[in-house]
Amino acid sequence: MHADNPLILTYRRFATLVLVLNILSALLFIAIVRKPVYDDSTNLRDVHRYASEGATLQSIRAHVNPTGPGSFLWMAAGIRLLGGDEIRDARLAILASWLVLGIGILIAVDRSELPELWYAALLMTLVFPHTMTTTATLMTEGPALLAALLGTFVWITAISLPRVTPQAAGLLLLAGAGLGLAITCRQYYIALLPAAASVAILRLLKQPAHSRAAWALAVVASLFVAVIPIGLLMLAWKGLSSPSIASGASYTQWKATVGLNFARPITATFDLAAWLVPLTFPAMWQLRSSKRWIALCASLAAGVTAAYFRESLVQPGPLHSLEKMASGVPHGEFLGVAGLGAAAVYNVLAVARLLIRSRSEIARVPAVAFSLFVLLFFVLEQFGIGGNIPFYDRYVLQVAPFLGMIAFSALPKLTPWRVTVFGLMVLFSNVLLWRNCFRS
Repeated sequence: MHADNPLILTYRRFATLVLVLNILSALLFIAIVRKPVYDDSTNLRDVHRYASEGATLQSIRAHVNPTGPGSFLWMAAGIRLLGGDEIRDARLAILASWLVLGIGILIAVDRSELPELWYAALLMTLVFPHTMTTTATLMTEGPALLAALLGTFVWITAISLPRVTPQAAGLLLLAGAGLGLAITCRQYYIALLPAAASVAILRLLKQPAHSRAAWALAVVASLFVAVIPIGLLMLAWKGLSSPSIASGASYTQWKATVGLNFARPITATFDLAAWLVPLTFPAMWQLRSSKRWIALCASLAAGVTAAYFRESLVQPGPLHSLEKMASGVPHGEFLGVAGLGAAAVYNVLAVARLLIRSRSEIARVPAVAFSLFVLLFFVLEQFGIGGNIPFYDRYVLQVAPFLGMIAFSALPKLTPWRVTVFGLMVLFSNVLLWRNCFRS
């Protein structure tokens, strides 16, 4: 359908190449590294229990990790299906989730209205620095992203159909189930629900008057289906966290509960802005000279402020490692965080300017509006996360597809600069994974 569009072909081929490279690297890691690495040991506790006991009320209530049981059940199914070494089989199950996600997007979106937008979402998820670690180890992002991204694609496709047919209604219900399953994998995906509701409200008045009620009913039904899995989980847990993690019994030093938190949204915003820089480079070159100095002054002020609060702002992860690398020079940590904060804010202003410039085109694309709402509600939901578990910058990977769609809207062309940056990100992602091979 889009065989003659060079932009679509470029994104599709690049995404396919990165998917193949990621899968091959992960397979090699799984074949060579048999020891538990990163969070394998802690996550294996839940995986082992589900593989042994199945998904019962007792096993779900005994859940010990902060994230929901969905991804652990996926890994447990892999163990029971393959019947070999637990760590290897669970890793292969995670790898399979990424493979299904990649192939699913590459096949499903080919006949959509804007396939390049979804290819960009997949590509920028695959190049994200944390992707390789979450592809080859017992991490929960793979199954969660599988349900979230495919569910979002089906939901956006269904609400964009010209008429409310039984097929469209069925797609909406299927998509709602996908969004709900994503939340049971990682509760942060609760942001998908208000994002979907917001997009639906914006599109409601655009529907023909004679079919508006039927369209609204189908959308509400899809959101109701999405709420069912997390509602059942909350009934089992009596909250959004498992009894063990809420009481502090799972870990001696960590506790996660529902509670007011003002610092976490700031950290989340900082990490989102920081990782948006490589995804949208060189957007910061696009600001006009008349706006550049104002943006630069504001960015420098924000960077200095970020550096002043760096102890609470920069949590464990690659960004924290970069900060520590700068500690070898006088005031290096302060200058490093200040520079990163200034670059992140300046880039956000540049991206915002590009999005405003093309706002009329963006307004016609519900996937982009959905992505913007997801980021907004992803930050807002951090206000309600109590306890003392830090906001690791790895958590940004969960919204990488939506960052990808926003990045595409601001800078649709894959220039040599952008390809180079994405290539370096893939290399960095592999370094983060393979360093585990040499740790004792």
